Amino acid sequence: MKVQGICSALITAMTLVTSSFAAAPSPAFEALEAELNNIGLKSKNDICYRQEQTGTRTECNTSGSDRVCHDEPRRECEDTTRRECEDTTRRECTDTTRRECTDTTRRECTDTTRRECTDTTRRECSNTTRRECRNESERVCESVNRRECSNQQVCRNVPDEVCRTDANGNRVCQTVQRRVCENEQVCRDVPDQVCRNVDRQVCRDVPHQECRDVPDQVCRNVPDQVCRNVPDQVCRNVPDQVCRNVPDQVCRNVPDQICRNTTERVCRDVPRNSCYEVPVYEQVPYECEDNTNLPRPTLSNVTIIVNGQRLQAAKTYMQQGRLLLPIRALFEALGARVDYAAATKKITATYQGRTVVMTVGSTAASVDGRSVKVDVPPINIGGSVYIPLRFAGESLGATVDYNAASRTVTVRN
Repeated sequence: MKVQGICSALITAMTLVTSSFAAAPSPAFEALEAELNNIGLKSKNDICYRQEQTGTRTECNTSGSDRVCHDEPRRECEDTTRRECEDTTRRECTDTTRRECTDTTRRECTDTTRRECTDTTRRECSNTTRRECRNESERVCESVNRRECSNQQVCRNVPDEVCRTDANGNRVCQTVQRRVCENEQVCRDVPDQVCRNVDRQVCRDVPHQECRDVPDQVCRNVPDQVCRNVPDQVCRNVPDQVCRNVPDQVCRNVPDQICRNTTERVCRDVPRNSCYEVPVYEQVPYECEDNTNLPRPTLSNVTIIVNGQRLQAAKTYMQQGRLLLPIRALFEALGARVDYAAATKKITATYQGRTVVMTVGSTAASVDGRSVKVDVPPINIGGSVYIPLRFAGESLGATVDYNAASRTVTVRN
């Protein structure tokens, strides 16, 4: 209901603004603007306003003096401090002692004897006899008959049949004696003696001793000690500290700035009956930045040092682990030139030949014409454009270091 009431009042304020271009913002409009800033309308459908010079008008000096004055809108800011508290925890510790035990082993030994044996050999002999034999030759003769043969001519009468054919043609045969002589071998036995050497073996029993090495073992009882490791525990009292996290609150005074729209009386020397140009300012409505898709930024208490000087930025925020700060606070501290085109929401920073271009609400950016992507896009917070510090600094060739212990960011170029 409150937002709807404010939007209705906003429409009325727009009508009042357009009816008076040169007039300063009314107190009602300033109250409305403060109300909008306080409730933090940041959706895409919200309407924001800014003072813009829309042109000039010609006025003539018809007064009786050579000095003319007119009202011009200006932003009046006052440095102040605000109390910023952060819920945290503190470590609360109590000194105590704790029993600390260490598992160990102790050596337990028992006196005993052990049998110690040595392998050896002993000589074992036995008396016996062994048969010793040798070969001997002996002359043996024996009486034998030997056969003696000789060739002799022996003749004898052998009957034979002689046949002839007679005058009548008859075969007539008669037996006659025919003397036949032939050589014949005549043999006889003649007494003789034949001798030969005969080998024989002569054996005898000879006394003998047989010895052999027999495996043996020599044993003795040796004093000994049997030891074993016995589980044990060594304990001692150790100083200790019992700690717990206690909820706490850390508060600090943060530099801040309270600004309001007012008017300033500007006077100049203009000759009488002469005309001059007067700037015309107008409350121009524009669509607020769409930050609804981004996580809500949180205030940070990080100290920023640029080239050895502490940066006095109005506020710094943390979003998705990135530190955000106003565009001009960083770029102007580095000596860079920065331009912001409200119509296209484009930020252009140049420094020593480098050019960085970013767009509010977009992760697309360019460095020296090369397209890059940023983790956290520039966003509009309370009418001010905030940019990620590390990307902006390193894109212009600066080094950015963060000390977690002191929560300090150091930027050098």
